Amino acid sequence: MGANERSEVISFLSKDYAVDHEKIKNAITKYEKNQQAFPDLTIATKPHYYDLLK
Repeated sequence: MGANERSEVISFLSKDYAVDHEKIKNAITKYEKNQQAFPDLTIATKPHYYDLLK
């Protein structure tokens, strides 16, 4: 894979498989009300491409 192809793949992953910012906002709100909700925040901040690269 050439440098241009790698760049395209990384760009695609960062745009289409990044974190869901709305889920992060909701998880932060939930965490602010109840600090025991930290697992939701941890899950929300994991980008979707994480599972692809395991």
